[in-house]
Amino acid sequence: MRFTESDQSAEATEHPKRHVRSFVRRDGRVTTSQKSALENLSGRYQISPGYVFNSAQRLFVRDAPVVVEIGFGDGENLIAQARSRPDLNFIGCEPYLSGVGRVMSWLDAAGLTNVRLVADDAVPFISRGLSASSVSGWMIFFPDPWPKKRHHKRRLLNAEFLTLLATRSAPRATLKIATDWPDYAEHIAEAIPDAPAWRWVNPGAPGLRPAARPLTRFERRGIRAGNPIRDFLLIRD
Repeated sequence: MRFTESDQSAEATEHPKRHVRSFVRRDGRVTTSQKSALENLSGRYQISPGYVFNSAQRLFVRDAPVVVEIGFGDGENLIAQARSRPDLNFIGCEPYLSGVGRVMSWLDAAGLTNVRLVADDAVPFISRGLSASSVSGWMIFFPDPWPKKRHHKRRLLNAEFLTLLATRSAPRATLKIATDWPDYAEHIAEAIPDAPAWRWVNPGAPGLRPAARPLTRFERRGIRAGNPIRDFLLIRD
């Protein structure tokens, strides 16, 4: 069953004004197998534009806490989390169709039923598709740092976005962030105090990589480049 706009049961909330996308879409590298997955498996795994989520029971096979990964890339972390935590439901947001097609194929091969995918910009989906207090956890690992100063406005993580996530978070929800770009880490650290709904658990120290997060291609690339990995853990008060 595909989840469509006709499934809406809650009033949509407008996404933040003057939203600047944190990505530049490039869909030209979709392989034949990925294209096949997108054509044949989207009805099973993809959440259609316009869907308004207010109950996991309506979206997944069974009701369970929901964790959202924003920008899952190749899907290594998303698949690993879904396998290790069958007690949770996962929603993955990724604008690049190659990654979405790859993850659909993996989900089908593994027989996993606790993952749904959004093949688009995460911000409109979060603001319009997720209801208040509906998310128990967020994962944002190695987002595009947009290193050039003139592109900093494209950075996903800022006080406005953190505040948006808080409005969709259940009490005690977690927000896990990782970056290998020191300037972006500083940018995130400066934004957190301006989003007071979040309590920063590990300020002032890079910390060790959480064991639950697999070593993905993006993190390995950062390590090879000699970049320090900075983890952030926030809790919704």
